[in-house]
Amino acid sequence: MREYVLLQLKVRAMRDLLFRSRIFTYLAAATPGLKELVTFGKIWELALDERKVRSGQSYDLVVVDAPATGHGLGFLETPRTFAQIARVGPIRAHAEALDKLIRDHRRTGVAIVALPEEMPVNETAHLERELSERIGASVDAIYLNGLYPERFSVAESERLAELAEDGEGAVAAACRDAVRQSRRARAQRDQLARLEQLAETPVSTLPYLFEPELGIEQVGILADEVARA
Repeated sequence: MREYVLLQLKVRAMRDLLFRSRIFTYLAAATPGLKELVTFGKIWELALDERKVRSGQSYDLVVVDAPATGHGLGFLETPRTFAQIARVGPIRAHAEALDKLIRDHRRTGVAIVALPEEMPVNETAHLERELSERIGASVDAIYLNGLYPERFSVAESERLAELAEDGEGAVAAACRDAVRQSRRARAQRDQLARLEQLAETPVSTLPYLFEPELGIEQVGILADEVARA
């Protein structure tokens, strides 16, 4: 917040007065969307070829992990809302610059990440339309994350189900687990097909990694998948 005010107000006396004012502190905390505007302002500043912050280095790429669907749309809409409210002055000018960055398809794009389940697939299709029609943003990629491998054919799954029902002990337990995974993998493929039908953007998939934690090696595996996509 302090950095944002320093960039907007050129008169040092006014800045010092604001920072000493309790009213300003309460106003900043109570103003709806101000935190989001300041956050987006920082993203904008990080993406500038010539940074506003002293000794700030330039970056080739800025990646933002945005909030989930509903909050994400509100976050991206914040600059336009403030530009309409402010009407005149530096806040309006800056809000318009932020909104222009969001809708500049040469500089800004959106990648949507979904899970292979019914509700996330529905939300993804809705989000894609809202980003394009309501926000004016460019949706460049959709990733369906956590896709189970298809290890068994339909015939093999049916045979495993029989063994799970008729077998005993560890063999039956292993077969039951295999059947569950097989059914989940098929259900996920159904959701993948739904998403490919609903979405206009091409859909890429990322595998489910059977690891307790994702370390550097696992991130590398996912990065390779993204690069191939």
